[in-house]
Amino acid sequence: ILLKHKLESIKKGKKIALVNFGMDFFGKKDLTEHLRQKGYYIVSTVYNPWADHNIMTLSAFGWAALFRYIDIAITERFHDSVFALRNNKAVIAVDWAENRFAADGSSKTSCILESYGLSDLHLICRSDKDMEKLYRMIDGIDNHFDKNKIKFVNREIAFDYEDKMKKIKADI
Repeated sequence: ILLKHKLESIKKGKKIALVNFGMDFFGKKDLTEHLRQKGYYIVSTVYNPWADHNIMTLSAFGWAALFRYIDIAITERFHDSVFALRNNKAVIAVDWAENRFAADGSSKTSCILESYGLSDLHLICRSDKDMEKLYRMIDGIDNHFDKNKIKFVNREIAFDYEDKMKKIKADI
């Protein structure tokens, strides 16, 4: 409850960015600073020494609830991407480690963004040049992220799931 009140009070004055990367990601410090310069308050559920607030002791329900308060998620994590989209929040998914790709070169984060028609918000980031592209993506997020489109896709997913469940129940 304390976290909820803190995030609600921050939300009144600043945008909130969730930045979640493992410690080995080379661009975490610079990314965090770029977002801060853009006026974001930075939270992380994975330890980030440059974040304004590290939230690493959330229950599963608390973690899921966090996404309603953020404005953007910049993450390497599939579940962050899913929950941001389900909460109609902007997401930029960044793959950078070789072990995060399937044999065909895809990743879970690229696939979820593709299913929403947001492939342009996925980035393979392995160099400073790639980081510059990430900064441009962040700076132009309002031009790339259509909340109405995401609401529509979320509704379609819900309707599809409902139809499938009706068929399963009919077979029982």
